[in-house]
Amino acid sequence: MKISTPWCDVDYFFTTWILSCLRLHLYHANIELETDDCGFHIMSDLLELPYMKIGLSLNQIRNFTPSIWTMGKIYTYAKQKEPFIHVDGDKPNANY
Repeated sequence: MKISTPWCDVDYFFTTWILSCLRLHLYHANIELETDDCGFHIMSDLLELPYMKIGLSLNQIRNFTPSIWTMGKIYTYAKQKEPFIHVDGDKPNANY
């Protein structure tokens, strides 16, 4: 499986997700992730991160142009019914 990431090395990408999830878990028990099948495979199967729930709603927006990279964020925000904190794996100052 080829993993596309804005990070220069996929290991940095994995490391940031591991640190973010584990750090959030220190303060919040209910950590949820909205992703697609590929993200599920990475976060759950490969990295075994302790998300309480992993939703696959981003499978619904696969046909959008990659230049509309905010679509997944907007789609996920619209699904929320309670206050939430958004954390993602974008590289700081990434050029999309």
